[in-house]
Amino acid sequence: MTADERWDKNYAALMRYMQDNRRRPSKYDLAQHRILNWFKFNKRCLARGKMPAHRIERFNHLLSVAANVQRLNQYAYATTTQYEQLYLDL
Repeated sequence: MTADERWDKNYAALMRYMQDNRRRPSKYDLAQHRILNWFKFNKRCLARGKMPAHRIERFNHLLSVAANVQRLNQYAYATTTQYEQLYLDL
């Protein structure tokens, strides 16, 4: 399997995960850790300008999809009451 085939496979796996679960992978779940690390590595490559040109457009699309879904631990903050929020802000 070539590097481009592996990249495409990971891209499809992450896109499928976000569409099925409506959230990004969690760093606390070991089953999701591999795909999360792939995502973070590619974000660093893009920021440093080391990502090949043929992958940039597809990865930017993946970033826009990821921006529209919440991470797993954001739900707790969205459902807290105003009284509970006072203690979280301390």
